[in-house]
This record gives sequence, C-alpha cells and structure tokens, in this order.
Amino acid sequence: MKYIIFEDPIGEELPIIFPSHVNHSDISTAMVNGYRQACLKPVSAGTVSIDDKGNPYCHGNSITLNLKSEDRDSRLIKIAFRIG
Repeated sequence: MKYIIFEDPIGEELPIIFPSHVNHSDISTAMVNGYRQACLKPVSAGTVSIDDKGNPYCHGNSITLNLKSEDRDSRLIKIAFRIG
C-alpha cells in the first residue's frame, strides 16, 4: 500500500492510504482539488507495510510528488487508524 500525509492550515495531519497501483500524484490531486476549502498540502509520502507485530511501517518515497517518508509517518498512521 502507498500513503500520503496531508497537512491543513492549522497543522493538523491527515494520512491517506491507498492501493500500490495508484500514483501518489493522482491521490494528491484528488484530495487537494476535492477539498479546496480545507487547503490540504501533501507533506510526506511513501509506502506503508505492516510488520510482524501488526504495526505500520512507513518507508520509501513518492517520485511523482517528490516527497519522502518521514520518521513520524508510521506513528501518525498508527494513531489515525487506532492500530495497537
């Protein structure tokens, strides 16, 4: 699976997870254009895997967005999806 972390104007972060065959840029465009009033901005992106304990592990980057995964991304996804 792939993911993007978006940030709104007040600094709230929103993770979106989607299938690996979809481009990061297509999801980003849909989110930014679909939620213009929210002024979402992609801040990190990559691939998310699940480790042997069931926790998300974010790694890699997005070539189409020119963004990389960040250390905090795994924790944000874990919190957002109430994993663990």
